[in-house]
Amino acid sequence: MPLQARLFRDGAHVADIRCGGFIAEMSLLTGRRASADVRANDVVETLSWCRTKLANPERLNPNPYLATGPPDDIHV
Repeated sequence: MPLQARLFRDGAHVADIRCGGFIAEMSLLTGRRASADVRANDVVETLSWCRTKLANPERLNPNPYLATGPPDDIHV
């Protein structure tokens, strides 16, 4: 499987992300600075979420048992 991206923390390489891999940044939830950098080696697909909606998850889906797909503000 081809290497698509590399994960760095404090400038040091700490992980490789392969096709189909998933990473997330906790700073989106904590409000702190990002804890790592990701550098893509190839074309990658990303998803992004709105911090204010993640802070209020019931706005994303008032009834989590009736999931109907991603909210409108998730960008692929």
